[in-house]
Amino acid sequence: MKNLIEKTWIMKPIVAIMILSFINLSFTFAENKVVLKAGTFIPLEVISEITTANMTVGQLIDFKVTKDVSVEGNVVIPYGAIAKGQVTRFEKRKGIGKGASVQIQLKSVTAKDGTEIILTGGNLSEEGNSKLALSIVLAIFVCPFFLLLKGKHAVIPAGTALSATVASDVYIEL
Repeated sequence: MKNLIEKTWIMKPIVAIMILSFINLSFTFAENKVVLKAGTFIPLEVISEITTANMTVGQLIDFKVTKDVSVEGNVVIPYGAIAKGQVTRFEKRKGIGKGASVQIQLKSVTAKDGTEIILTGGNLSEEGNSKLALSIVLAIFVCPFFLLLKGKHAVIPAGTALSATVASDVYIEL
């Protein structure tokens, strides 16, 4: 009997600790995080005019979010947040009236908590006007030096609207 009582006194604290540990593990405390789902639409616009007059491949271009993006009623990407795009293709204007061209791919946007969110599906491209016909006609009838006539620069005006989508699920702190 004495042996049984000693075992009971030893087992009670161990059982109590195990029960408390199990209870502690079974409850999850609400975290202040939400999930921004892949495919979420992000509306953007060009902040300042983009021109091929002074551009290089790899150059970063800033865009602005035009509308709050919310998850479960919480703003995770506020209006005015800055998104980054990168020049992926660029051709200077050339002789024989060929215009310049540029292609920009949207890369990321910064969430309210500072998390960088990778974007997909947002491409912007533009080509400058060609003067090919004018260059050839003037070269034939006036002077061959008109073959050196260049096309126009590609220009994307400020305020041009575009959109991208979130590439993968992202956890954002509130």
